[in-house]
Amino acid sequence: MRSWYKLLGSCLLGLTVILGFNDVAIGRPAAAKLLGSRIQPRGTIRFNSEGAGFDNYLSAETFIPLFQKPGASIGFFEGKLLMPTSNTALAYNLMLGYRMLIANQKFSLGGYLSYDFRNTGSTGFNQLGIGLELLGNVDVRINGYVPLGNRQVLLNEAVGLVGTIENNQILLNRNRLFQEALTGFDLEVGTPLVALGKDYLRGYAGLYYYTGESIADFVGVRARLSLRPIEYLSLSATVQNDDRFGTRAWFGIGVSFPGIAGSRRRTPESGQNIAVRLGESLERVGFVTIDNERVQDQIPAINPTTSQPYRIFTVDTGTGSAARINDLPLAQHDIVLVGVLDTDGNTAGQGSVNLQDGVQLLSTTVDRQLPSTIGTITIPALTPSIQRPIISANIVLARNNTIDGFNIQPPAGQVAIIGNNIDSARIINNQIAAINAAGIQITNAQSPIVRGNAVTITSTTVPAFNRRGISITESTNAVIEDNIVNGGIGEGIGLDNALGNVIIRNNTVRNVSQTATDTNLEASIFIRNNRGNANITIEDNVTENNLTPGNRVDGIEFNLCRGNSFNVADRFTDNQFANCTTPASATVIVRNNQIRNIGTGTDGSDGIDFNIGDGANLTAILEGNVINSISDAGITFDIVSSATPIASPTANITIRNNQISNILNDDGITLESNSAGQVVLNIENNVMSGIGGSNDGIDIEFTTNAASPAPARVRIVGNELSNVSDRGIEIDTNNQAALQLEVSNNRIQTTSVGEAVRLRATATAPNASRLNATVNNNILTQGNSATRSLELRADGNATLCANVFGNTQTSGAGFRLNNTSIVALPNLSANNGGVVINTSGTVTNITATTFSAPPPAGCTFP
Repeated sequence: MRSWYKLLGSCLLGLTVILGFNDVAIGRPAAAKLLGSRIQPRGTIRFNSEGAGFDNYLSAETFIPLFQKPGASIGFFEGKLLMPTSNTALAYNLMLGYRMLIANQKFSLGGYLSYDFRNTGSTGFNQLGIGLELLGNVDVRINGYVPLGNRQVLLNEAVGLVGTIENNQILLNRNRLFQEALTGFDLEVGTPLVALGKDYLRGYAGLYYYTGESIADFVGVRARLSLRPIEYLSLSATVQNDDRFGTRAWFGIGVSFPGIAGSRRRTPESGQNIAVRLGESLERVGFVTIDNERVQDQIPAINPTTSQPYRIFTVDTGTGSAARINDLPLAQHDIVLVGVLDTDGNTAGQGSVNLQDGVQLLSTTVDRQLPSTIGTITIPALTPSIQRPIISANIVLARNNTIDGFNIQPPAGQVAIIGNNIDSARIINNQIAAINAAGIQITNAQSPIVRGNAVTITSTTVPAFNRRGISITESTNAVIEDNIVNGGIGEGIGLDNALGNVIIRNNTVRNVSQTATDTNLEASIFIRNNRGNANITIEDNVTENNLTPGNRVDGIEFNLCRGNSFNVADRFTDNQFANCTTPASATVIVRNNQIRNIGTGTDGSDGIDFNIGDGANLTAILEGNVINSISDAGITFDIVSSATPIASPTANITIRNNQISNILNDDGITLESNSAGQVVLNIENNVMSGIGGSNDGIDIEFTTNAASPAPARVRIVGNELSNVSDRGIEIDTNNQAALQLEVSNNRIQTTSVGEAVRLRATATAPNASRLNATVNNNILTQGNSATRSLELRADGNATLCANVFGNTQTSGAGFRLNNTSIVALPNLSANNGGVVINTSGTVTNITATTFSAPPPAGCTFP
């Protein structure tokens, strides 16, 4: 039992002994004679200065007798409203007491019960008070204080975000500030010291004891002086000392109305002064005693995924750590921290490292951040190093795994990281070296993240098909960013059926070489889909140095519903992710990539290659790319449809603000379509130079055989083409194709025998292709002065309608109108700067009158 119980028991025993001397009771007649009038109700206003556990305060008090025997006993109510001067947090006391004279009227014995309330501004505290008193020449008082209900409130809690590892948990320092109502008692003994005015200066000495839930027991001593110099005025001064509050002193002054009748000092007859004291106020601590306590401890970090404490293991971090990853009793969502104190992570010769769902495999050479229910926490590096821990085995993923910060060196022929049917894999900041195998190979994945890895593929043999650095097949919402891939076979980064929101950003892919079987399906960054819907962003990547002779490896390639039935010369077919059984769509943004040094000689490697087939619906934006030193086309689109498609492929394509240079053996930008579906193409504000191999700057061809195709719409506006070895712009329609074309505000300079611009509509009966074109405000420079700068021609059964004006020829042999072309506006020469017009066959000039009317033969102009 605590010591304060013993002390309280001793005091109660002392009071009981005193009560034993009460062998004579005062009678009512004698009391009336000796003690006079009844005790009257009164009110008091009091001020107390700041003390232990309370601020300066004012109190409004009332003392109301409930019943009394004058000069003998009294039952009373006393109430106090306590108002701190620093705030509006009120407190109050409600007390019921009883006093009676004993021992021949030498003493007053009394007791009380109280209900106390205190509002601290943070919360409210309730308290039960109980006390006994003996008043006479020697006063003895004992008061007890017991909080009711909630004794403690949390004012503030701060949890550190840096953890330590202990007993397989992450422990966080916690600092809490509690406000607590204290349980305790006080005891005082006093006596008159000296007579002053109508009263005595009385002195008291005592002790007190308090304890709390978070606050340790403490004992203090207290001394008090009290004086009532006149019956309306009371004065007091108190000083106390303990280990909790230290030394505190305060004073009080109170004014009572109508005051306390009589004087405690006047003693003409026995008992006169003690009877007056039946009406004194109770002496006790009016405020609920509170204090603030700061508690420091540690709590485990909580995994927000499981709502349970993290469980953590260490490997190769020093004393107390495990020796081998595979020997750990891993369960779902555990964390393994691996240090660098062993050269291979104790994985050599141990087979695969097989992870369970939710396990995070992390190197501890750097600080680690983890999510928790209080925010992101940090585990400081256990073995700080610029070296990565080595894992000499391949790693098999489960669901929701993280692999971060390792040097992974599997045995030759084994994929470094492999996973099937996984969700939310995070493969980040690893160095991967695979020999004759892929680096990362994931199949059937939801939201995989591959970030910040350096993957090197070394091949001593060339496989029949791809050996990718990063391979993801059948995925949704894949993110591949900030990786470096070197030496892949077929593809550096390859995705098959990449659906949802796909991001391929800020990767560098270099030195990708050809597979043993040339499938025409190879690229540094390669995507092919044959189902579903996708939003794909390919941005800020570098693909470079695919320079192995004989390569047909593109920089970036995208395929949608490519099909497997087109066994044509350029091997359009794909026999794996080929035909779409239902229509599929994709929005593809290819932005701000650098594509350089792709292919050598006549290898046939394109910079950016798009291929779509039956059922495809493509929206593509290619902008801000820098394409340089490409062995085949700079940018190419193939739109291929079968005779009986599930749905004719459609495309809406924008190619703008790209820089294309040093194209060796094909066109700068080329599009070929035989689809009856609508194709919308905008080629705007591109800069192209150095188009070699007798190839065109821009080459567009539509060749559908469908009876009623949707007219294609093409705008070629604001481009600058220089050093083009054949035609600057060539547009062809054939078979049943229909095209609405605008060629305007371009600056074109060619170097050889091709025209700066040639528009040609071709058809053999019964086909009848149609080309309606506006050609205006172009500046045409033909490097060969004997070659015309603009040619418009309609061959066979085709129709060409052209609105030609405002063009300038700086060199060349003029414009040529061939066969059945229909040319808008009178005086074609005058409206194009006086250019020489050559004609061949029947050419119809539309006069101002006829042009204002509906154009002949169904001509409309974009």
